[in-house]
Amino acid sequence: MKELTLEDVYHSYIKDGVIGNWKLELVFKESHHYECFFTELNTGKKEVCSIPESSNLRINHMVEAIFCD
Repeated sequence: MKELTLEDVYHSYIKDGVIGNWKLELVFKESHHYECFFTELNTGKKEVCSIPESSNLRINHMVEAIFCD
């Protein structure tokens, strides 16, 4: 999986929840990063990515509102 940003996660969720061949399943907020859980669409392989907070506070708040409340 390519290196992702929180902006990638947010925009993929708004569109269809897919980034490349990976479906976004779940997001958890940690102290200064997000744990994002993905499933590969063709094989069903699961992967967890640690993604740092965005420098864009609005994106951070939107992701928290969608996934963490």
